[in-house]
Amino acid sequence: MKPDHDLLMKTSVHPGQSVSHDFLEPVGIGVTEAAKKLGGSHK
Repeated sequence: MKPDHDLLMKTSVHPGQSVSHDFLEPVGIGVTEAAKKLGGSHK
């Protein structure tokens, strides 16, 4: 069965959401704090 390209595009997760959920939330820090520690901006 061939995947439906439009369906995949609508259900994909933004990479930043994965990073936040999988790495930042478990250690209790937010995006802004992580960006500061990495020497960057949250934008």
